[in-house]
Amino acid sequence: MKKLFALLIAAIICFGLVACKDTGTGTETSTASTSTATVATTTSDPEKDKVSFVIARPVDSDDLDPVTQSDNTNIWIFLLCLDTLLAPTDDGQGIQGCLAETWDVSDDGLTYTFHLYKDLKFSDGSPVTGADVKFSLERVMTTEEGPSMGYYTNFDTITCPDDTTVVITMKEAYGYDESMFSFYAGTITSKAQFDKSGHDGLSISPVGTGPFYFKEWRQSEYILLEKNPYYRFADQVIPDEIYFRVVPDDNTRIMQLQAGEVDIITFVPYNRMEELSKTSGLTAFVSPATGQNTVYFNCTHPPLDNLDVRVALVMAINKQEIVDNVLYGQAQAATSFLPMGVSYRAGTDKLTATPYDIDAAKQKLADAGFPNGFSTSITIAAGNTIMEQISTILKAQWAKIGIDTTIEVVEQAIRLEKRKSLECDIHISGWTSDLSDPYQTAAYYCLPAFIDCYWTGWDDPVAQDLADRAEREIDPAQRAQLYIDLQQRYIDQSPATVLYYEGFPVAMKDSITGFVQIPPGGYRFEHLSK
Repeated sequence: MKKLFALLIAAIICFGLVACKDTGTGTETSTASTSTATVATTTSDPEKDKVSFVIARPVDSDDLDPVTQSDNTNIWIFLLCLDTLLAPTDDGQGIQGCLAETWDVSDDGLTYTFHLYKDLKFSDGSPVTGADVKFSLERVMTTEEGPSMGYYTNFDTITCPDDTTVVITMKEAYGYDESMFSFYAGTITSKAQFDKSGHDGLSISPVGTGPFYFKEWRQSEYILLEKNPYYRFADQVIPDEIYFRVVPDDNTRIMQLQAGEVDIITFVPYNRMEELSKTSGLTAFVSPATGQNTVYFNCTHPPLDNLDVRVALVMAINKQEIVDNVLYGQAQAATSFLPMGVSYRAGTDKLTATPYDIDAAKQKLADAGFPNGFSTSITIAAGNTIMEQISTILKAQWAKIGIDTTIEVVEQAIRLEKRKSLECDIHISGWTSDLSDPYQTAAYYCLPAFIDCYWTGWDDPVAQDLADRAEREIDPAQRAQLYIDLQQRYIDQSPATVLYYEGFPVAMKDSITGFVQIPPGGYRFEHLSK
């Protein structure tokens, strides 16, 4: 019965699990600091007899250790090389086996037994053992500096009777438990590699079991992945190599695609999508996603620590204007902090929204002691067209209630550091849910232990209690009500406001087939062809 319930929870959503987080309205990552990381040296020019793809993306990765990461620019890359026990289906509507060919759940929902494929090997040719699985999962459970440790607090014991059987027990039966076995942080890595080189080795070239392996990384230039000859379905993988080229400027990425210098570009500006879709030899589309874009307020910075001030700012935001002018109508104005496709997301009939009301916003500011407004700033990444457009519109909208907003444009690495240290007044960032269950998003948005409630510094005991109770509740009806209450609390307290729900804009040569990007953002490139 517990297994059926967990499967139903995973299946009722329209998007899925496995890739995460911070897309930064056009990607979110840090700039890599080390110079070159290689498994083996290689030339930067693909050999003519290889099936090769070049994908241009805005920013580089900076850390490929799944235990220490929460940024999509890292996660979407290492998930091409590392596997979890379970995985989402391509459409994100269910869970399927990954390293586990089959699995069983005890009637009380406390014990999960995974039966792995036989003769699994890592990309270096070494066998996958029970010790590797136990090590990988226990490491994410116990790494305090890792952003995902909190997700594994319900895990109790991990035993491996043999190298193809993994038994995991839970402290309590939670509704979201099964989805955790497809969570990116629980990818299986080589214990031998970590014993030899630790986090430093894992962060630049993790050894995994996926369809590709890390061949070369020239930081700020490209990452080269090559087909993993030891992959369990290696005979089904088409690409021999994939280059992820770093091209920060949106227009330059587009010109490179138009010139045939790259095969695929990601995070296409929405105002260029129609043009590219009409260009001979190219195609452009928006992949469905659990993505959303949020403006976050630093609740530790006066006057943003004042509730009336935050509510006034939200009241002055015309979300539909942003959708129409930045996304060209290819998104949906948001009503809740839970993304589209996540279970227990409340409809507008169950929530009381903060209205768009300039006069009421002015009154809120006056009540807070700022009848003439105040000055603040939004920190954005240089070269990010969408961030620039959104911040420009917000500046104009907030000016109507007397707010003088400075747009601070800095390099991405600086922005990320300022955000992490709570130095920004306001920042704009994207989010994708890696779990079908709302637990992940609720934790990051509402629990201070998870990156300071998405770097807002918000500390609300009521929201924390609702999030904690909702995660533990088994009864679906009671759980739904707890999440309704939590969503309403978030609206009322306004530590941030989600602007819109969006997909992933991509453009490529129209001869390419087999491009799969699952709703949380992870790529499935085994059958990529041209």
